[in-house]
Amino acid sequence: MRGRAFFLSRDAFTWEGKHEWSAMEPRVSLMLSFILSSLLLPFLSQATSSGPSRVGPFGHLESFGSFNHLEGSKKGDKREGIQKVKQYLQRYGYLSSTHYSQMGSDDFDDALESSLKAFQTFYHLNSTGTLDAPTATLMSKPRCGFPDHPPNSNSTINPNYAYILSVKWPPDQMHIHYVVFPGSQPEQPITNGFNAWAAVSKFTFERVREESRVVLRVTFGHRDGPGGTLGSAAPSYTDATIILDEDDSWTVGAVPGSHDLETVVTHEIGHILGLAHSQYKEALMYALIDDGVIKKLAQDDIDGIRVRYS
Repeated sequence: MRGRAFFLSRDAFTWEGKHEWSAMEPRVSLMLSFILSSLLLPFLSQATSSGPSRVGPFGHLESFGSFNHLEGSKKGDKREGIQKVKQYLQRYGYLSSTHYSQMGSDDFDDALESSLKAFQTFYHLNSTGTLDAPTATLMSKPRCGFPDHPPNSNSTINPNYAYILSVKWPPDQMHIHYVVFPGSQPEQPITNGFNAWAAVSKFTFERVREESRVVLRVTFGHRDGPGGTLGSAAPSYTDATIILDEDDSWTVGAVPGSHDLETVVTHEIGHILGLAHSQYKEALMYALIDDGVIKKLAQDDIDGIRVRYS
């Protein structure tokens, strides 16, 4: 499938389709621009006036960048940048700072070795406790901002699947009203994401315009810059939020160097419904998302949502 890139900001979006638009006469292009601006103005005004509600519970995140320059680091080492490894593992659920006072140090200590082993185990890497090349490469990939969780040992369908026991929508609340801010980005990929889950579960979804009816907000905002956290989700029965990093390059379809909007949105919806990250690489709910890739719901994802609401 040939994708098309678009560039999104809080106020506008444009499609990259120069080979098509360049063939138009200037007057036709001007007329189309006027029509598009007129159609989008009400939605852009609504998005701008909504302000903080589009950001929800999320704030700006520090970018980790690449960890490849720290390859080979092991317990007992002291190297500049080790503290970012600790911060990464803390952000994604492997290292707790509650009773740990060395989060800001560059010392590779016992706690870091233990948490690194847990990360390696979750992603089916050799559990060495050292920052070897495969581990550093995996940690440098773009990913979902939702923390990882260990597999649920009680799962009888697929031991690879993890799901969030604390999030389970009541039967009378499984028709979810959602809104998208701003209203100017391509709508179909987001609609497709909701339709994908509706097709394999008991959930139904309805996009609404009235703020008073909204249960879930899908929004774009600044997170940690390009290539880090692509999207995050905050599950809630009354005020759920999905935020996508507008600093990343988004596409509709598979384009090298960019991320497919539908793939990431569908993943984040899975968190809203109560699913955590899968250890199965082919699953849509796998946390790491490569650029230029389209992913659909795999059997692992379908099993997970059906077990959760069986």
